[in-house]
Amino acid sequence: MAPMSQQRWYAFLGALFGLVFPIAGVVLLAVESGHGLTADGLRAAFGSKLLLIVCTAPLFLGGFAAFAGHKHDHGMALEAARREALLKTATELFTAAQSLLSTVSSFSSMTAETAASVRETTATMGQLGQTATRTALIRTRNPRNSTATAQLPDAVATS
Repeated sequence: MAPMSQQRWYAFLGALFGLVFPIAGVVLLAVESGHGLTADGLRAAFGSKLLLIVCTAPLFLGGFAAFAGHKHDHGMALEAARREALLKTATELFTAAQSLLSTVSSFSSMTAETAASVRETTATMGQLGQTATRTALIRTRNPRNSTATAQLPDAVATS
């Protein structure tokens, strides 16, 4: 069974509360007529034009309560829509944060790889500089020896 809307529930409660006025009016007029709650007393009560107006209380109170219930339903629908929009925004924000974290991790990895590559290149350039210096020193000491690189150690000569 589907839940009752607040509009219908409020209308029901308003009409139920509104029934109190005609019932109380009938009882008071019947007792006041001097016949009590007998058939003559009830006839006298229903003969009152004021009671006929009071008998419309359930209709008006039910209508006003239904209006209040409608406003309540509308407010609840707005709140649900706002909650849904907030949830959607939170989900999008979380997805963007995960994407950003992935990008930063990837960037950090690339930076670490680049730093390692720079260190290797620096070490290689240092070894090359040392080899060039040794070769230049050997050639300046013995300019006729064109096989100066043959006298270098194997590890330096292959660098």
